[in-house]
Amino acid sequence: MRRRSGGRGAGLLGAVLAPLLALGLLTAPPARAAGQLDEAAEALADGPGVWVADGFEGAPEPLVALMRARYARAETPVRVAMVTEELGEGDAAAQQFAAAVGEPGAYVVYSETDDPTSDYPTTASQWTTYGAGFTGEEMDDEYMDRVGIGVGNYLLSLPDAFDGDLSPAVFALSDEEPFFVDPAVTDVFPSVDAASLATTFADARTPVRVAVVTALGGDESAIQEALFADLPEGGTGMLLRWEDEDFSVTTGTREAPFGVDDVNTTVGGIGIGAVPPEALPQRMALLAALLGPDPVEVARQALADDPVYVHPGVSDGETSGEELDALRERLRNADPSARAAFMPEGVLELRLGEDLPDSDSPELAEMFVPEGDGTDVVVWTVDTESDAYVTDVSATGDSSFVEATEWTYGETPAISGPLEKLLTELGDDGGGSGSGLPGAAGDTGQLRIYLLVVLGMGAVWLVPLLAANSTRRRRRIRATAKWRRRLARLPANQARADVAAVAVWRDLVALGDDLARVATPQNPTRLRALQRLRSEYERMLTAHDEAMTWHEVAVVRADAERLRRALTVWLRTADARRPTPVA
Repeated sequence: MRRRSGGRGAGLLGAVLAPLLALGLLTAPPARAAGQLDEAAEALADGPGVWVADGFEGAPEPLVALMRARYARAETPVRVAMVTEELGEGDAAAQQFAAAVGEPGAYVVYSETDDPTSDYPTTASQWTTYGAGFTGEEMDDEYMDRVGIGVGNYLLSLPDAFDGDLSPAVFALSDEEPFFVDPAVTDVFPSVDAASLATTFADARTPVRVAVVTALGGDESAIQEALFADLPEGGTGMLLRWEDEDFSVTTGTREAPFGVDDVNTTVGGIGIGAVPPEALPQRMALLAALLGPDPVEVARQALADDPVYVHPGVSDGETSGEELDALRERLRNADPSARAAFMPEGVLELRLGEDLPDSDSPELAEMFVPEGDGTDVVVWTVDTESDAYVTDVSATGDSSFVEATEWTYGETPAISGPLEKLLTELGDDGGGSGSGLPGAAGDTGQLRIYLLVVLGMGAVWLVPLLAANSTRRRRRIRATAKWRRRLARLPANQARADVAAVAVWRDLVALGDDLARVATPQNPTRLRALQRLRSEYERMLTAHDEAMTWHEVAVVRADAERLRRALTVWLRTADARRPTPVA
């Protein structure tokens, strides 16, 4: 695999060039961003890092935090200035930035300026080197290697491209050391580390390799070859890299129980996969559920002692652990025989395949009944791809319990909402008093007997009437539940999703025409980047064909916009190499 050289020996060259820079002999022509560049140079004079001007929009806080954490650990110093002024021609601004700091390393300047004809700012970028063992042309190569979607962020891949400090650990994953997390990722997201991954996949039945990094440098095809070529039989490998606001997903399998598409969809969702950092633990739990023990059996065993089971891959982002514990105790008091489970719909579909009953039929809930126990069981299947929502309700047991569960559909948040509604239907008043006949203060046994007699006499007259109407009432409940399910799957309505799909299709056609008109470049790096864009376009067409809901159409549209921006970057980069300004 091609690897750029590091910045060793930069000190001597820096000592020679520093006086020249100070005298202005190598100083670039003045750039229009001089004021902000001077501020950036002063702020970064003592070491590598990132300086962001007020009003710069294209720098999400997690990205900036990861850049700072990554640069702090890198051998080759990288300094980045993000300004809101024009940069001028060539590499003038980047050279001026390097001259103002006067220390060896890589210098990158990103610019955003207002465009009155667009909703988006005009962007530009420049970079250069000073006193380093690599060139501006090598930085160009790395930039083109990162053009596209899901291949990492250029501003994060530079240290590994220069020093090769992350790649060896990622490519060395094995049965003994199957997990690696970039220390810079843990610095920013403390809950993401190798130990937590090991715990999540402790019961995996097939080999698994997972690496979570800021970014890797070098050619993308070489990265995937080095990471996935030696996967053992039955193995699944995954690389998660930071893009702008979330992690991208790259997967490889070798005769594994589930293929690349199934794994990518489970972890990254429809289209070109993305994992928000706060959802990464849940997404890893979903992957573990594919590769580990039967998730139904795991839930069934848990329900033997616990009235509520929430699969580790399910979260609504709102229900806290303390709130769930309180709901658990309330359900235990309201109906000691009741059991409730929240399960990821996609995992059940993949693991059970043709054996999966209709999720709104009692057969699904019956699979979760603890052995030898005639308990009431409800199973809520949850869509975990975006904002979690309940897709279906399956219940078995006492008829009154089953009817109570049918009114829980559509309640939010996806975990506490259905539980609260179920408790209400069971007669819980919020204090855990249970669902039996409520007794007033001073209630006596005689009063209870009297009430039972009255109820028994009333039943003689009411049973025929109830028998005549129960079917109609049940149909009404089920019809309402079905209507709610359809609304949840199509948040506005199908017509809205269809209109959106047509609009996205027009965008995709236009994007395809632009890709087809691009002449084949002679430069191999640019050719690889173009081939990657075209491959991602084909994946997007498939995702569009499979999109059924408004949310899925929106995901495809967002991916199309990202691909359009990537193509714009590719077209903006001239085929001709720029001369190395300072090296």
